[in-house]
Amino acid sequence: MIRRALRAAAALAVLASGAFVLYEVVERPASGLFGPVLLHGSGHRVALTFDDGPNPAYTPAVLATLRAHHVHATFFCVGRAVRAHPGLVRAIIAGGNEVENHTLTHAHLNALFTRAALVREIGGGSDAIAALTGRAPRFTRPPYGARDYAALATIRALGMRPVLWSAMLGDYASAPAPPALLQVLLAQVSDGAIIVLHDGDLGRDGGGGRTYEAALAGPLIDALQARGYTLVTVAELADQA
Repeated sequence: MIRRALRAAAALAVLASGAFVLYEVVERPASGLFGPVLLHGSGHRVALTFDDGPNPAYTPAVLATLRAHHVHATFFCVGRAVRAHPGLVRAIIAGGNEVENHTLTHAHLNALFTRAALVREIGGGSDAIAALTGRAPRFTRPPYGARDYAALATIRALGMRPVLWSAMLGDYASAPAPPALLQVLLAQVSDGAIIVLHDGDLGRDGGGGRTYEAALAGPLIDALQARGYTLVTVAELADQA
């Protein structure tokens, strides 16, 4: 009985280590196995980005914060949320912010095994944005950071550049106090950083496990500006990288 328990524990440890290695190779932003992606720019500037919206519960408050601080951000929007909330997308753009592609349904791209499926998911998100705004997105952020050769090739073939990040919070079962979360983010920030917060939950309405991040936008902007950073959009960061 004890031996069986030990063997089971060892097997679980092997599986866990294998999953970690897989993440390091496939989803970790700095992994270059499948080719280059935009992770950061240069200069004493940072790009603040928001994923998974637009969401009526959180996006308006984020936009109000950006207006109050006189800064612009980049919103990586999920196509189904774009279709559900076109007014929010228009408000994002009216505020001088950038709208880019976060796929159609927030699917894990490595779970899509045909080019047709990748085109539907990646291109579908782009098409939803273009149909509403009249402008095709320049950038796609793969959900979860998941990508492989086929996913990156599809993004580029559709005329976009893949973007990940250099600073992001992890998942928390119970979110720490905002000051602690702010320090976690700031510890990852350096010149040219691309920072991720969330103003939605996988493109769905309602709350989500990380939507508390939207409330960090104001304190984060204050802290970044106190350190002398200029906040720019991803396009501005990429064009001057």
